[in-house]
Amino acid sequence: MTFKNKLFSLKVAVILSALTVFAIACAETKEPAAMPGTSPIVADNAAPIDELDSARKIYANECIKCHKETGTGGLVDDEGKRIKVPDLTSEKKAKLSDEDYIDAIENGYPEDGMPAFKDKLTKEQIDSLIAMIRKDFQKK
Repeated sequence: MTFKNKLFSLKVAVILSALTVFAIACAETKEPAAMPGTSPIVADNAAPIDELDSARKIYANECIKCHKETGTGGLVDDEGKRIKVPDLTSEKKAKLSDEDYIDAIENGYPEDGMPAFKDKLTKEQIDSLIAMIRKDFQKK
């Protein structure tokens, strides 16, 4: 093998090694963790983090069956029992205080078919759920 061929092979090996290191470094890049009590770092062009996303998941898992995707409720069949579910988008429900919602979610209305969630949801989850109802259904 001539000197030129050896030099060319060496250059190719160095370039391939550099590309491999670069690829590994890119694959292992992680976003820095946010300090407690601060917001996570978001790039200028990234979509903002929706703080109500977890509440929407709770709503989808626990509430949508009766209150529907739109929050309008109505007549619902629940285990053979026909119940009238309140419309969360109504002006009447929009006027309720957060404390009224907390009481309803924690203790339910068994006589109307609303289950209690005090043993299933944390205070933070309930507060977030109320904020989501206000924003998504009551446009507040």
